[in-house]
Amino acid sequence: MRHPALLAFLTALALGVAWLNAVAVPREVAQEDVAIVEDVSPGIGDLRRFDLIAAGRSAELGQDGRIVLGYLKSCWQDSIAGGRAVVEPLQSLVEGGALTRRRVECDAAGLALMNSAGLSMRGVVLAGSAPPEPDVNLYGLSPIIISREPGLLLIERLDAAAAPLRLDLTESKIDLHEKNIALDANSLYRFTRGASAIVVRIDRLAEPGRAPAVGRLVIFR
Repeated sequence: MRHPALLAFLTALALGVAWLNAVAVPREVAQEDVAIVEDVSPGIGDLRRFDLIAAGRSAELGQDGRIVLGYLKSCWQDSIAGGRAVVEPLQSLVEGGALTRRRVECDAAGLALMNSAGLSMRGVVLAGSAPPEPDVNLYGLSPIIISREPGLLLIERLDAAAAPLRLDLTESKIDLHEKNIALDANSLYRFTRGASAIVVRIDRLAEPGRAPAVGRLVIFR
């Protein structure tokens, strides 16, 4: 006859081993996006302009294909022609192709904040109160908005009186340049979608038109 205390000990030991095995197996987690496709030739896999992509992704460019990647953590802009391009955390690895790399203006810390988790809703700025600190600094007058969910996008000027802009996010990616919308340089705005809001500072030297995407990016998770 087995001793009850021994049975209880063995049961607890088995449960403990099962728990350790469960936590030791890593759960599948979403990979962090490290780059944005700023431009890409047609027919390069399933890559599209303004796609956010994780490290490890590759693109077979063949002889005539071309891709431009902007890196969120390093602010490198890599233009690659031909060969094979592999996305690494900070820059591209190129095999058999030609690479042109340049540093562009971007706010790596602000991009990391937007790229991690959604930002909480911010209240109304009252008259006479100090405006909030920006979550991200942008270096293009016409931001690119990437949103995983459709809905109404509200853009409000926080440091001066101006009529708000309302845009229907029917697509996951919107380039305000393609809608002929340019914000004011050296200005503070709040971008609101649903319960998330991002405060944006447009740099005083922000470029007009089609500035590098990594420097004018607003991401709603």
